[in-house]
Amino acid sequence: MSRQDLRDIEVVDGYLNIKDDDWFQQQFNNSKEEQIAAQKFETDFIDSVYGTEGGRWEGDGLPTALPGMEDARIDLIRVVPEGVKVGSPDHYEALTSGTIDWAEYASDEAYKKAFNDLHPSGKGNSNSIDELMGLDQDDSTHGTEESRLAFIEEADAGGAARGDYNSGSGDEDSDWDNDPKNPNSWWNKWDNKYTHEEDPNAAVPKPEAAFTPSSDQKPQTYTLKDDKGNVYHSASVTDSEGNFMTAKKKEEILKPSEPGSRRNTRAAAAKAGITIRRHNVTRPSNIPADWGPIK
Repeated sequence: MSRQDLRDIEVVDGYLNIKDDDWFQQQFNNSKEEQIAAQKFETDFIDSVYGTEGGRWEGDGLPTALPGMEDARIDLIRVVPEGVKVGSPDHYEALTSGTIDWAEYASDEAYKKAFNDLHPSGKGNSNSIDELMGLDQDDSTHGTEESRLAFIEEADAGGAARGDYNSGSGDEDSDWDNDPKNPNSWWNKWDNKYTHEEDPNAAVPKPEAAFTPSSDQKPQTYTLKDDKGNVYHSASVTDSEGNFMTAKKKEEILKPSEPGSRRNTRAAAAKAGITIRRHNVTRPSNIPADWGPIK
């Protein structure tokens, strides 16, 4: 969330509106009832700062804040007491003017990073963010409320309120960008999953059509097409000896023999350069003749 002070307002259809107006919405869940309450809280806050009714504004330009409300802001982390009913007046008071949750800032890794990068003049007597926020035992090192708010505003300017921080001063932020404690570092955004992205200049689509003869005797060809149907490669199919593959030859190869049919093994062997010698089989002496002829 970004800094949300009342300097960032605009007029929309005659009503004042906070430009970055999601802060109140983020304090509620997404139910219709609570989002209506969030919108009412925003309007009530605008009314309290500018003296409007229902956020209505018909004057020229933008209004001036009421005395004492010039620095009003709604983006501070505040303590919402237990038992407070959501959408109630007490809830509104807690969110807009309740006790600031200094401990929450002190425990946030982004604000810790911001404190370490802060110029010494902004730290006063505080050696740590815990001391600045008044969480240790030594009162002499505690920061004033003014110094704490100044620190938060400077940290928010660097992105701390979004859960990130970058001082804008260069290389010293690289460690934080790679720190697992930073919710916006690659450690917490990388899903550890490989996502393949096709390179249009290198990707080769799978063949859309293969073996497309115009007749039984013409060579078989195949083509490769892109996703728009344009042919970008075409070739003829040959066998291992370089002879063109025809549809008829392909059919002969793919068609299986009838179960139990004889094959001319002698001719096939001769074509392959193999000589099959005949061997006359004689009946073994332990095989009775009544068992049938030798084949």
